[in-house]
Amino acid sequence: MNNLEEKGLRMLSMIADWQQSGKSKKAYCAENGINEATFYYWFSRSKENDTSSGSFITIDKAARRNDIEVILSQRCTYKDRK
Repeated sequence: MNNLEEKGLRMLSMIADWQQSGKSKKAYCAENGINEATFYYWFSRSKENDTSSGSFITIDKAARRNDIEVILSQRCTYKDRK
């Protein structure tokens, strides 16, 4: 693993730590001595690699036991009931 890959893993670990902290990005950066611009850069990079946002998922209707609600925005909601 090269230095860039190691740095990327450290930064993704930092993003996960921030998410668990419940703190604002600004407060987390101040408390941990992290440059805010650097944090925001790595945060945006982590979202690019996040497959849970903007991707389709498969829903197996046969195995479904509960209603499904997908909220795309405040004005667009889809509900699927049995």
